[in-house]
Amino acid sequence: DIPYGSGNMQEFGREFVKIIEEYYRGTGLEQYLQPMKYIIETGRTDAKVASELILEPKDNYGFMREFNQNWFTQPDQCLGLLRDNGELQFTPQSRRAANDTVSYRPEGDTPAAGAF
Repeated sequence: DIPYGSGNMQEFGREFVKIIEEYYRGTGLEQYLQPMKYIIETGRTDAKVASELILEPKDNYGFMREFNQNWFTQPDQCLGLLRDNGELQFTPQSRRAANDTVSYRPEGDTPAAGAF
């Protein structure tokens, strides 16, 4: 909850999304607003999602080797949406045991709308 003008950043973000949605309504481009809406409403940028996946330097190498090029070529997606939809499957090396599979989502990590 960051103060911004006469309100806070969450309120500004919600109002900004409403304005942009209204402007793009009926243009056929609405789907491309999804990443922006997700990031504004949750505060979860691609960098934040990646930082949760890449916990140690060795995880970065694994992520870069395993990532799907399509993750970064879909203009209507962001890492947070891909992760929430189950399309982003990555278990950091630092969390892997010999025969163990661990969820790529940190325990108890359930982003709520407006969770800045």
